[in-house]
Amino acid sequence: MDSVKQGAEDLRLRTLKEELSAHHLDTNTLVAVLFAELKAYKSIRADTGQERYNVLCDLLEICSEDSGRLHERAASLVELAQVLCYHNYAQQTDCSALDSVHEALRLLDLVPRSAENQEQLLDDRAQALLWLYICTLESKLEEGIAREQRVKALGQKSLEDFEPNDLNYESRLQEDAFLNSGISFNLVTELAQSKSLDDALALWKQLLASQGVPAVRSLEQTVASLHVTAALYRLMAKPLQAVESYLLVRGLCSTLGDDLGTAGALCQVTKLLLQLECPSYAQLFLEETESCLQRADRDSDSYLLLQQTCLVLRSQLYCASHRVNGTALLLEVLQNPALRKTGKVWYMLQAQVLQLTTIYLSLPPTHLSAHSSSRAGWKMPETALSEAHKLLRSIILLLMGSDVLGSHKSTGDIQFMDCGDNVLQKWQVLADVLGCSEHLVVLLSRVEVMCKAKAFCSEAIKLAVKLQAIRWCVSFLVLKAQLELQQSELELSHWNLQQALFLLESGTGPLKILPRKGKPEGSKQRDEGSELPGEDEGFLKGPALEFVAMVSGLEKADDLSSSPQLKPKRKRRLAFLAHPAACPCCLCSDLTLSSLCLHWLLCCARGELAAGSAAEGLGLIQATLQRCGTVGPRFAVLLQDKLGKGHEAPALKLLDDLVATGYATLALHSLAGPWPKEKLEQHLKTSLSFLASCSPHLPSLGVSRASLLLAKATAAVCCLAAKHGGSVDTIFASAWAWQPAPLNINDVFALSDSDSEVPPVVIWPAAVPCTPCQKSSCPPTKTCARGAAMPLRPRAPFTVFSEASPPLSKSQLLKAPKARGKIRSRLPVSGAGGGQVAPDTRCSPATSLSPSCRSFPTEMILCEQHRECQGHHGAPLPDPRFSALSLPDTSSLDTACGFLKSAFSCISHCPPGTLYSQLCQLLALATGDQDPITTAYLLAESVSVTTRHQLLSIIHRKLHKEKKSAADVAGQLQGLTLQDEDAASHHHHLAELQDLFSFSPTGLGPQECTSFSEQLQQIPAGVTVCVLTLVSIQPASVGDTLLLTRLERGSTPITVRIPTALTKTPLSSVLSDFDSIQKEQKDASSYTDKRDWWLCRFELDQRMKNLIEMLEMQVLGCWKAALFPAAQDPLLAEEAARLCAHLQQCGWWGKDPTLLKVVLNAAALLSPADVRALAMGLCPAQPSKAKLLLQEALDKQKNSTREPGGSIILVLDKHLQKLPWESMACLRDLPVTRLPSLRFLLSYTLQKNSVLCRGINPSRTFYILNPQNNLLSTEERFRSWFESEPGWRGVTGSVPSQEQMQAALLEHDLYIYAGHGAGARLLDGQTIAQLQCRAVALLFGCSSAALAVRGSLEGSGIVLKYIMAGCPLVLGNLWDVTDRDIDRYAEALLRAWLGAPRPRAPLLHYVAEARRAPRLQHLIGAAPVAYGLPVSLQ
Repeated sequence: MDSVKQGAEDLRLRTLKEELSAHHLDTNTLVAVLFAELKAYKSIRADTGQERYNVLCDLLEICSEDSGRLHERAASLVELAQVLCYHNYAQQTDCSALDSVHEALRLLDLVPRSAENQEQLLDDRAQALLWLYICTLESKLEEGIAREQRVKALGQKSLEDFEPNDLNYESRLQEDAFLNSGISFNLVTELAQSKSLDDALALWKQLLASQGVPAVRSLEQTVASLHVTAALYRLMAKPLQAVESYLLVRGLCSTLGDDLGTAGALCQVTKLLLQLECPSYAQLFLEETESCLQRADRDSDSYLLLQQTCLVLRSQLYCASHRVNGTALLLEVLQNPALRKTGKVWYMLQAQVLQLTTIYLSLPPTHLSAHSSSRAGWKMPETALSEAHKLLRSIILLLMGSDVLGSHKSTGDIQFMDCGDNVLQKWQVLADVLGCSEHLVVLLSRVEVMCKAKAFCSEAIKLAVKLQAIRWCVSFLVLKAQLELQQSELELSHWNLQQALFLLESGTGPLKILPRKGKPEGSKQRDEGSELPGEDEGFLKGPALEFVAMVSGLEKADDLSSSPQLKPKRKRRLAFLAHPAACPCCLCSDLTLSSLCLHWLLCCARGELAAGSAAEGLGLIQATLQRCGTVGPRFAVLLQDKLGKGHEAPALKLLDDLVATGYATLALHSLAGPWPKEKLEQHLKTSLSFLASCSPHLPSLGVSRASLLLAKATAAVCCLAAKHGGSVDTIFASAWAWQPAPLNINDVFALSDSDSEVPPVVIWPAAVPCTPCQKSSCPPTKTCARGAAMPLRPRAPFTVFSEASPPLSKSQLLKAPKARGKIRSRLPVSGAGGGQVAPDTRCSPATSLSPSCRSFPTEMILCEQHRECQGHHGAPLPDPRFSALSLPDTSSLDTACGFLKSAFSCISHCPPGTLYSQLCQLLALATGDQDPITTAYLLAESVSVTTRHQLLSIIHRKLHKEKKSAADVAGQLQGLTLQDEDAASHHHHLAELQDLFSFSPTGLGPQECTSFSEQLQQIPAGVTVCVLTLVSIQPASVGDTLLLTRLERGSTPITVRIPTALTKTPLSSVLSDFDSIQKEQKDASSYTDKRDWWLCRFELDQRMKNLIEMLEMQVLGCWKAALFPAAQDPLLAEEAARLCAHLQQCGWWGKDPTLLKVVLNAAALLSPADVRALAMGLCPAQPSKAKLLLQEALDKQKNSTREPGGSIILVLDKHLQKLPWESMACLRDLPVTRLPSLRFLLSYTLQKNSVLCRGINPSRTFYILNPQNNLLSTEERFRSWFESEPGWRGVTGSVPSQEQMQAALLEHDLYIYAGHGAGARLLDGQTIAQLQCRAVALLFGCSSAALAVRGSLEGSGIVLKYIMAGCPLVLGNLWDVTDRDIDRYAEALLRAWLGAPRPRAPLLHYVAEARRAPRLQHLIGAAPVAYGLPVSLQ
């Protein structure tokens, strides 16, 4: 080998046969010498493929089939297969690796058996079968790589319609039309392919069944082959067979006296048992491992590796066994210098340590102190797990190159070398990366970082398809279906489930034909699989009647002009649940497949629930949970038999995580579904008891427990509401100082100019046949004249009950005709959206209304409850199912708050966005004005949770990269330079950001409130932060209760509860109107007549104007004052204190005058109606006196001439962010920006030398104009102007390079983009988020500042990536706009601002002024909004 390295390449072609030819050795000796030479070459850790091939050529020449040495020839052919599998000798031989191994197996069948060669024949045949499996797998892997490369060569061009915005761009990056194209296998092919591996294992079991050392060709080779067999079983997700293989290694090494080999096998068994959630048996094997290590040679290279592995496994065992001292062991391993050794085995151990770190970081805070996590260097589980995945991928790239992963990162021409332990490590690391990918996708899905989760999932599917690992394919397809479900992509979710179903059920067993006796039913029906009628037969005919749903007589009149409704496709379901518990089929008898079937069924049930099939979904979950109870014990007995320990059957808790998730899903959906009242309490009790018995390290345990506690709290609130006979909304009202007054209901027969003033007619169909009657104990009220004081019990509207029996289903109800032209309705009908009455049988007035409910406006209560039944969930009445539910201590709201706080503590250290927001909002709603700091903290925490997760991952990645750079010796030799100081400053800045955005590990306690109070003092002077959130008692629903929080430096936080359901304009209806406007605007783009197009858009512009006015006048009402920036006037505080004392005498229980100070500060905004609403809400006992006091104080303030000098920052939740709040009259002329949360505002204060401080130099501008080259009018308007500006650089009419795009953000002060969308196709959001942006970005494309809300997830959009990158300000559009009108806006803005005569001209002033430039001043002019902080010119 040394001579070869020195250039003597001819020596590689020579073998010992040629060197010893002069010695005339006999054939037996020569064959033995050549086999010894072959063994020597295999032991060298270098590429010896050429040398081995030459030796094998000599061996096959000597051991020809005619020579009678069939056994030696067969062994040589197996060795040849190993060489040909990884080396290309196509020019030297026509034989492939598979041909060679098949020939070897044929020859082994011909070898005569004898007592002397029996054991060697068993081993050689097992070796041949093992390499038959490996060569087949390698050929499949090679075919998969070639197929993927062909797809890449085709250049997957998008054939979809052009989209004007980038809202779906990030999700489309993860889509791959050819993702599942390689799935051309199923369980039948997998069974056939794995037969050779199973036969090999059976032969080795037979070989090693007897005592003593087996007489095999090479014991080392047999041990290595058993290790490879176990690794292959792990790769194919067959853990029980892998355990069997390692137990054979254990037995053989023990017989040979190899303590290190025995310990290595036992380590692997322990690891597998921990993965199977079997800690009791893992404990036994780990103790045996540690005993072996005590006898082993401590000077061996592998001793230290096994010692550290045992520490990791012991720490993992402590974690699974509820013992808290596992962190000390984990820290010991993390701090051991040996862990930083180079080598693939050490890298794999590092990845194992990082995955264990992830488990500990996911534990409740009581199991891991903040000190321990900081010493470990990790704060978030997703960062540790991502690093483990990255490490495993790097091993794969090092071993096999980038083709296996399909990575875009080039690794050069890396050829796999089958030397040393590389073959074993190849299969080990592929199994590890698939397992790590599964955990990573689950974790990212839980914290709702969907884009990264889908990317990792797609990559794993590609790898599993190449390997034809059917179990991993099914696992990731089910995970992908769950990801699509979280984003409300029901069709995509169903499609992925069907792909998984194809893999699971294709050919799982013979068809059982069991005909029953009986008479024929008439003509023979056409089989579903038979051909359809010919083309001529179906000409001008309707669809086959078997596909058309039958229509009742009531619907026929309405459906005469519509197409026939097709029957829904028959749902394909997994038949697994119908199998008996002891079924011998492959689905039921395989542990992994049974687990996958149960996961498939749970995901399918969630899909049914999301599609509205509550009964079917809940029933499927219950059936799945019931089956889980039989699967675990069955395989526990099987595992006990394989391990042969003679102890009781182990508690196999592999499905505990699935059961916990099922319980939580069942509980949350039972709140809104038809769950029997007597079962709800028992279900919650059983579920929480089960979770208490589970190991704390289960991935979804915290989320499941928090979900159950949320369900329990919701049930407690409903019980409390039912007990006191009020609505759910009244339960929380007592915590707030301001109570909105009920609506003033005028005489029902009095005509008015507004239809909205007439009480509606509510039509309810009776749930059972009965005589029509109106259930009401309220005495009739007298007619109230206009202008008179509102009575305590307002007049109820007409309520009409139908006598239909049975009750009409939703599909049987006639739709109300749409109004044409201007038609006035004196008695509007209150029903479902769009005039369609769609009652729910469990929402009948007879069971919903009680006399005590009449303290609220009756028509609002009915409409509100009707919206609840239809899924809008405003502030509903208590569900009558809870009236008889006995939960402990439901006499006060403290019980529910206790459940909510416990739920909060379960997840606060690593929270999923949706659940965390719901808990924060409900806790804030219950806390109210009793603790303003806690209420404000909770609402500030409830927004942008997922964005925080994403930013923390980016920050950690940057810190980790800097840490690696600092460890570079070359970097250290540079000495103390200015660059080092800059690097230290940057590192300190990143550490500050990490601390700022980190989640609390201690739940909801005084420490969090103290820290939040300190953060309030860091708000810049003159800046007012207003947090607006929409709260609902029902999970995953849009509510109507608005919580508005005002945060300022030096002031107590103020939070106001605005129950918009009790107003004329509930916020849910405003959001629906907004969506309708956007939909109609999109539909109008298809108009071909120019006049119709303009008429439609002018109408939409007027509707947008009305919506903006409703936001200010009816939704916010008097509390638009809370959005007004504070003025610096010391007399204001004195006046507020004086007014506070007077109002307290009128019955106001508030003690802090800050609220009144805010009201007085906005005196110019408040109308008499606003003052009246304030007075009635603050002092309901003496509203008239309070009104006079307020009016007097406000008049005094109106006479002052002070101007508001501050700016407003809006922090809006996912529902409210799409509305144009900035265009309200009260904010139109003020500097208003948006930010995702308060923490982002504080992050700007950490920036140094930003344009926020020094201003924008307009000569440092970069522009991109019409990059798609299809906006000619835009280019014509701006090109000559931009090119003439001194110092400006840019690109016009073409796509800029990635380097130009990054330089535009990093090196300039101003970046202008005039094209489609936000330019995500030029520089994607993931790349932008990694930068440290310097430039102010003006993005004039469609929906460039819009956030797409999918399902119940937070909004996502490229504007958030700019903010995460530290961009000082981003201007963009909330919705799609037309090019000419937005060009008018852009030109007006840029000319006025850049040409401003005064220095330090503020951008936001001209942003507001330019709204008047478009023709459609509301549909287009209201679209631009700014994210970030106010900026100005230098």
